[in-house]
Amino acid sequence: MINVRKRGKVYQFQFEIAKINGKRKFINKSGFKTKKEVIFLFLCKFFSFS
Repeated sequence: MINVRKRGKVYQFQFEIAKINGKRKFINKSGFKTKKEVIFLFLCKFFSFS
């Protein structure tokens, strides 16, 4: 699941990749100008449409 939030003037996303020893592991990326940009780049990076 992807979580998108605004932090100041930029957006960030958080994506849960796995649970290791009962602890949740996440990928966090920020610095996006719009929410659409976050979702588009997330889909392109993690679900490559090649």
